[in-house]
Amino acid sequence: MPQNSLQTGSPLIAIAADSEQKVIYVHEEMQTFLRYPVSDCSGRELSEVIWDIAEQRMEFKPDERSWEVFFTREGEEYHLAVQRLDSGRDQAMPEITVILQKSGDREKRRLEQELSLNLQRYKIALSRCNNIIWEYHVDEDCAYLQGIRSLPFVQSGKIEDFSRKMMRDRHVDKESLPAVRQMFLDLRAGKLMACALLHTSQPDGGQSWYRVTHTMLHDGNGSDNIAIGVVEDISKEQKEQEKYQQEEKYRQALMGDALASYEIDIDNDMIIEKIIEKKKDMLASVGLSVNCKYSQFLKCWAEKNVHPEDRFLFLQEMNPKFLRSQYERGRQEAVCEYRSLNADAEMIWCNTTIYLIESGGHLTGFVYVKNIEEKKRRELELLRQSRIDPLTNLLNRAASLQEINYILNENGQKESALLIIDVDNFKNVNDTFGHMYGDKVLAGIAYKLKNIFDMDAIVGRLGGDEFLVFLFNIQDEDVVYRKAQMVARELQTIQEEGENRIAVNNSIGIAVSPRHGTRFQELYVKADTALRYAKQSGKSCYSVFGDKISKVVPMEYVNREWLLDELEEIVYISDIQDYTLLYVNRVGRDLFGMKLEDFEKKKCYQMLQGRNTPCPYCNNAKLVKDKFSMWEYENPYLKKYFIVKDKLVEWNGRPVRMEIAVDVGNHMIGDRATTAKYHMETVMLESLRTLNSADDLETGITRILELITRFYDGERSYIIEIDREHGYAHNIYEWCREGVPPQKASLQNIALDAIPYIVETFNKKQHLILSQVEELKCTYPSEYQFLTRRNAHSLFAVPFEDESAFCGYIGVDNPNINQDTIRFLDSIAYNIANEIKKRRLYERLEFEAGHDTLSGLLNRSSFVRYQNGVQRKFGESCGMITADINGLKQLNQDYGHSRGDETIITVTEVMRSCFPDGEIFRLSGDEFVIIAMNQEYEGFMKHVREMGLELDSQTPNGVSLGATWVEHLTDLDMLLHHAEELMLVNKQIYYKNSDDVRKHYSPERMKLLVHDVEQGYYRLYLQPKFDPETGTVHSVEALSRYQAPGHELQSPVKFVSLLEKMKLIRYLDFYMLEEVFRLLSRWKTEGRPLIPVSVNFSRITLLESDLFQMLTEIKNKYDVPSSLVMIEITESIGDIEHKVIEAVGSKLRKAGFRISLDDFGADYANMSILSIMHFDEVKLDKSLIENLVGNEKNQIVVKCIIEMCRSLHVDCVAEGVETKEQLELLKAYGCTTIQGYYYSKPVEVEQFSV
Repeated sequence: MPQNSLQTGSPLIAIAADSEQKVIYVHEEMQTFLRYPVSDCSGRELSEVIWDIAEQRMEFKPDERSWEVFFTREGEEYHLAVQRLDSGRDQAMPEITVILQKSGDREKRRLEQELSLNLQRYKIALSRCNNIIWEYHVDEDCAYLQGIRSLPFVQSGKIEDFSRKMMRDRHVDKESLPAVRQMFLDLRAGKLMACALLHTSQPDGGQSWYRVTHTMLHDGNGSDNIAIGVVEDISKEQKEQEKYQQEEKYRQALMGDALASYEIDIDNDMIIEKIIEKKKDMLASVGLSVNCKYSQFLKCWAEKNVHPEDRFLFLQEMNPKFLRSQYERGRQEAVCEYRSLNADAEMIWCNTTIYLIESGGHLTGFVYVKNIEEKKRRELELLRQSRIDPLTNLLNRAASLQEINYILNENGQKESALLIIDVDNFKNVNDTFGHMYGDKVLAGIAYKLKNIFDMDAIVGRLGGDEFLVFLFNIQDEDVVYRKAQMVARELQTIQEEGENRIAVNNSIGIAVSPRHGTRFQELYVKADTALRYAKQSGKSCYSVFGDKISKVVPMEYVNREWLLDELEEIVYISDIQDYTLLYVNRVGRDLFGMKLEDFEKKKCYQMLQGRNTPCPYCNNAKLVKDKFSMWEYENPYLKKYFIVKDKLVEWNGRPVRMEIAVDVGNHMIGDRATTAKYHMETVMLESLRTLNSADDLETGITRILELITRFYDGERSYIIEIDREHGYAHNIYEWCREGVPPQKASLQNIALDAIPYIVETFNKKQHLILSQVEELKCTYPSEYQFLTRRNAHSLFAVPFEDESAFCGYIGVDNPNINQDTIRFLDSIAYNIANEIKKRRLYERLEFEAGHDTLSGLLNRSSFVRYQNGVQRKFGESCGMITADINGLKQLNQDYGHSRGDETIITVTEVMRSCFPDGEIFRLSGDEFVIIAMNQEYEGFMKHVREMGLELDSQTPNGVSLGATWVEHLTDLDMLLHHAEELMLVNKQIYYKNSDDVRKHYSPERMKLLVHDVEQGYYRLYLQPKFDPETGTVHSVEALSRYQAPGHELQSPVKFVSLLEKMKLIRYLDFYMLEEVFRLLSRWKTEGRPLIPVSVNFSRITLLESDLFQMLTEIKNKYDVPSSLVMIEITESIGDIEHKVIEAVGSKLRKAGFRISLDDFGADYANMSILSIMHFDEVKLDKSLIENLVGNEKNQIVVKCIIEMCRSLHVDCVAEGVETKEQLELLKAYGCTTIQGYYYSKPVEVEQFSV
C-alpha cells in the first residue's frame, strides 16, 4: 500500500488544532495550497488557515462536533472535513483535526479513513512525545519516515531494504544484532508486536540506547502487512540502570566470598569505616576504632595476627606510601598474600586486594580480604609435589640442585660440604624381596637421614639408591665427619625374610667448600670420585676427596627411636634421678625447634618448660611401671594445653620417665573478622572475574582481549611474548572483531631486530602510542611493514615484565575511543602478565608433580593415580611391559651420572617411538612400566620385540623386559606382578651372560648352587607310574634331592621355594632336564627299554624368553626322542594371562616335548587352563587323594575330573596313592595311572628297574 497522500486519494490529516482552535500541526503537502511556508502556520487561527486553503471564509463553532466543505483547485475536486475529538486526559492528542481528500468513491473514502485517520492521529501524538515513527511495509521490506528528525541508524524519507540496512549500519553495536534480526523475523511470521533494544556508538565516542517497537495494522481485508515503527530514546534510563547494575554486581561479586571489606583514605592515612567479620568489630579487637590511622592498624594487626614469617611483606606492601607509589606507577590495585588469624582464631592464607581510586587528586582505596586457604594449599601442594620425591618425601634431584646452587651463590665462601650417599647391596634387596620391599627400605633410609640432619642441611634423593646431603653454615670440617660417621652407622641394617638375610650398608663421598670448589658441579664431581674410592675400599665407610678412608665400626641396629618417631604425639624420655633429657621424638623436636643432638646432657625442665630449676609439679616420685599417670596442664613455654600420660619404662637397662603429651588446642588467641565493599569500572571488574573464574587460561585471556578491543573500539587486541634467549617474539593470544582477519599464525618467530622501535620503547619502560603508523615509514621501515601488513594504522601497546625485565606486551590495533586511558590497559597488562606467569607456574608444577624430571615420563605418583582410576578401563584389552635398564648403577659408578642420564634418555626415546599412544612411567632409577590399552596381541608383541631389539642396540647393556597381555583387564596389579616376574626372569639371563655384572651382582647363593651341582649334591631320583589294571610300570617321574656331605637327604620342599625367590631355579630345572636326557641315552646304550620320563619345571623357568633355545640345545646333545620327555608344569601357571600360557605351550610342543599338568585341584583350581593349552597328562593333587576314602564330596570331585580327562583324551594320574582303599576307588572311577608309596617311593637311579 503506497504512502498516504493526496496524490493517491487517501485521506490525510492536513491540520490539527488545540481546544482554542490554534493550529499545532500542518502536513507538508499543504504547501501546495498555501502562499506562505507550512512552518508559519503554527499558532495561527484554524479558520484562517482553512480559508487560505479552500479560498472560502468559514467559521467552526465551538459546540459543533464536525462540518465539511468542497472546493476545487486546478480542475481537481477536494473534500475537507473538520472534526472535534474527545482527547480526555491525554494532553498529547489534538482537540480538532482537519481531514483533506480528493473527491471520489465515497464508500472507498470511508473505509480508508477508518484505517488511516487513527494511524495519523497516533503519529501526531508520538511526535508531541518527542518519539520518531515510521510505516514499515513488511512484504516489501520498505519503510517511510516522515519528519525532519533522524537517527544514526535510520534517515528521513523512503528506505528500501530496511531490515538489512538497519542490521548493517555501522552505528549499531554487534551485540544488538541478534535482537534486531529476531524482531524482523517475528514480523514476517505474523506476530502483532515485535521489539528490540539497540545500542549505538556515535562518531564523537558517545553511546545511545533505543527501544524500537513495531505494531502490525490491519485494514479489514488482510491484503497488506503494515507495521508502525516507534523509536524511543532510553539512553538516560539505560545508563542509570547499567550504573546501578554495575555497582550492585560489583558489590555482590566482592561480598560473595569476602572475609572482610572496608574503605581507606590513603593520602590522609585513615580508615573511614568499620571492619566487620562475623558480626565482630575487628578494629576493636586490636584496640582501635573508625577514623584511626591506617598505618597504625597495619602495625597492630601484624603484631597480633599475621604469621611472623609474613609480617615484613604485609607491612611493606600494604602501607599508604607504597600504595601511593604503586598508583603513580600506573597500578590500579595492590595485592598481598599472607597468613593471618581469622575471627575463629584459625591461621589461614588470606588475599588482600586494594583497589586504588583517585578523585580530585585524592587517593582512596577499597580493601577486599578473601580466604584463599584451599587455593593456597593446592598451589603449595603442587609446588611440594614438583620438588619432592614421592617415595622418600625428600627433595628430588632438580629441587636439591636448585637449593644448593642458591646457597652457594649467596654464601659461596662460607664453609659447607656435599655428601653423596650410596646404599650398598640394595640391588640384592630388590632382586630377593621385590621392589615393593625395596621401596620401604629406601623410605626408611630417607626417614633416618631427615632425623640426622635437621636445620642448615639440604637432604635429597639423587635417584635410585643414591642420596645427597648438603651441609651449610658449618663451624669446621669435624662436624661433617661426625655426621658422616652417624649416617654410616645408622643406615646399617640387616634385611630378613624367611631364610633370606641381606646386609645393607652404605658408602659416602664428601667434598668440602670452598676447599674443593664453590660451584655445585665442582663439588659433585669430587664427592662422586670420593664415593667411588669408598666403594672400592670395601664399602661401609666414608671418604673425603683427596683424603684417607674412614672406616665405620658396625653397631647393632636398634629401632625403638624410629618407632617413637612414627607417633603423632609428643614423646620424651628423661632420667628420673637428674632430669637429663635422653630422647625426644620427631613431633617433639619439631614443636620445640630441636635437633637430634640438642638435647644431649640437657635437662628436661630447661628444654621443655623453659625453666632453670626442676618443675614444682614434677611427679617422678609417683611414677610406676604398670600404669600411666594422666593429667592436664598448660605449657607456659609453648602457651598450649596438653593431656599428659607418664610412666616408668626400661631404657638401656635403667628405669626412666616416658611422657606422652597430646596437644588439645591453643586457648590464647581471640576472634578476628573483616568485611568488604568496592566500586570499579565494569570492564576492570569483568577482567578480574574472568581471570579468576576461567577454567583455562586460553578462554580467560581471549575474553579479556575482547573486552579490551570493545573498550577502545579497536579492531584487534593481542599479546606478544618475547623470547630474549633466542631473539624472537611470538603472538600467543589474540581477539579480532568480526570481519577482521586473524594474524596470530603469521606473527610467530618475529626477529626482535625487525621491530627495533617497539623493543627500544618497552626497554625504556614506556607506553607505545602510535596515532599514525605512517610516522614510522621513513625512520623504521621494517616496523612500518610489520604493522601495515596487518592493516594497523594506529596502535596502543603497553609492556609487561618478568623480574623487572621486559618480556612481552599487550597491543590494540586501530583504537578509536578512550585514547586517554592507557593506564587502564597498563593495569590489565599487569594482571594478565601475573596470571600467565601464575598459570604457567601452576601448570609446570602440576606437570612436574606427575612427571620424572630427567626423562619427562610419568612418575611413580602418576602410576599410583593410574592404578586408582583404572577401573574405568576394566573389560578392555591391556598390554603391560616392565623394563629394567641393565647395569645402570655400574654405568654411573664407572663413567659418572651423566652417562647414566644419557642412557635413561635414550631408553625413553625408544619407548616413546615404539609405544606413542601408551602410558609410560619411570618408577625409579632404572625401572619403567608401559601400559598399552586396546591393542591386539600380535601387534603388541611385535612392538615389544622391536623395542627390545632397539634397546639392545642403543644402550650399553640392554634392557630387561617383561611383557604380558590380557584380552579383558580385571586386575592391573596382578598383570603388573606377572610382567615384573617375566622381567626378573630375563634379568637373570642378563646376569648369566654378563661377566662384569655377574662379578658385581651375583649372589653368594648362585655361586653355592653352581658349586653344589658340580659336586653332585643335587641327585636324580625316580618314582614309577603304574597301570592299575596290570600293575606294570609304563612311565616314571624324575625328582631332585639334595644331600651335602654330613647332612641328611633333603626333599624339594626344603630348597625349591628358596631358589624360586632367588630367581635361581632355572639352573636346577635345566640341570635336571639334562640329567633325564643323559639317563635315557644311557638306557638306550645299555639296551634297556625306554619309557617316558617326566621332569618338573618351575613356572619362572617356563616364562623365560629363551626357553625354546635352551630346550633345543639340551635335546640336540642326545640321540633320544624328545617325545619321551614330559615337562610337568604346576597348576599355578593358570594364573598367568592366556596368551602367555599359549606361548609357553607352543614352545614346548615346538621342541617336541609332551606336557603334564601337575597338582591339578590344588590352590588355584583354574579350569580354563585345560581349554588354553593341550596337555598329555593331568595329575591329581595329593590333597584330593588324601581325603578320598570316606569323603563323599571329594569322591564326586575326583570322579568328575577323571571323567573330564577321559572326554578330553588326556591321561589322568593319581599322585600320592598310599592305601589299597584309595587304589580300588580310583580303579573304579577309571583312573589310568597310579603314582605313590602304595607301589613305590622315589628311589635312586641305580635302584630303579622296569
